[in-house]
Amino acid sequence: MITALYFDGRTALARPVELRLHDGRLRVSGEGVALDLDAQRLDWPEHQRHGPRVLVLPDDIGGQIHCADGGAWDHWLADQGHHHGRLGVVRMQQSWRATLMAVALMLLLVGLMFTHGLPLIAHVVLGMVPTSLDQRVGEEVFEHMEAHWLSPSQVPVQQQERLREQLRSAMARVDHGNDHGEADAPAWELRFRRSRDKMPGANALALPGGVIVVTDELVALLHDREDVLLGVLAHEMGHVRQRHGMRMLVQGSLLAIATGLLFNDAGSVVGLLSSAPLLLGQMAYSRDMERDADEHAIAVLQANRIEPMVLAVLFERLQAGQATTPDGVPEDVPHDWGIGFSSHPPTKERIERLKAASHP
Repeated sequence: MITALYFDGRTALARPVELRLHDGRLRVSGEGVALDLDAQRLDWPEHQRHGPRVLVLPDDIGGQIHCADGGAWDHWLADQGHHHGRLGVVRMQQSWRATLMAVALMLLLVGLMFTHGLPLIAHVVLGMVPTSLDQRVGEEVFEHMEAHWLSPSQVPVQQQERLREQLRSAMARVDHGNDHGEADAPAWELRFRRSRDKMPGANALALPGGVIVVTDELVALLHDREDVLLGVLAHEMGHVRQRHGMRMLVQGSLLAIATGLLFNDAGSVVGLLSSAPLLLGQMAYSRDMERDADEHAIAVLQANRIEPMVLAVLFERLQAGQATTPDGVPEDVPHDWGIGFSSHPPTKERIERLKAASHP
């Protein structure tokens, strides 16, 4: 037997009562109180190190039973042979080692979800997104870039057309040797623009829908090595053909949805979708996507009998930070790396891959 206080749920009056647990029945007795309850129906309070015990009675009965001496309550239940069904869980909750392990496991699962789960889900979702949406998003991103970062190109029109034709011919050779013909390849377009205020610098940027922005600074950087420039453009074509821009947008949307559900913040989803042009304009592709685009560039160069190792020239000149005009006059070339370069794999790793492809 143990003494406690009974609250009937209708008044604030606390009535002293005695509790007896026998044959699976809890009997509560006191002045004006006589209850005979099925112990299996009761939601017994959890075992805790400190604090009172509160037994909430079923709705059809109502009220609560309070015992200020938690230790005495636990001993009484143990003496009666009653063990809480969640005792093991309760002990884990009260163990700092178990708590730390649970937190570590949760962080591991969250990390795996971000690094593997989201990309996989995004890949599946992307298959259900029509390519017409890619073009709409790409045009919005391009308009945003023109408004903030780009100016009209000063590259001669004849040179622009020559570079377009070189890329078109190079891709035709690759497509001719593939199971999927050129007719099945997604549309693409080269747009030449000059950087404004040194952004995005010497760069080529692949946008959703097939738009590839080529900066005057990149053309100047590689004015005497159009084979290297072809490799750079082939890299960006890899992003276009694998729809990396839209995949990153889908992943970002899924992340915003997951965050919104977690923190009950629907505004985060709406905010991300409404700012998609700015997001894609500033977002870098993942390193896995960059590796895939590098492999595409290698395949294009090999199909055109160009050693993939020529791309090392790009890294050397970007690191030097200088280019020369067609007249041989040095000029500074900003290379802020933008979405075309900022999350590329380490240069050493890329050069090793190029060497292996050049000398199998």
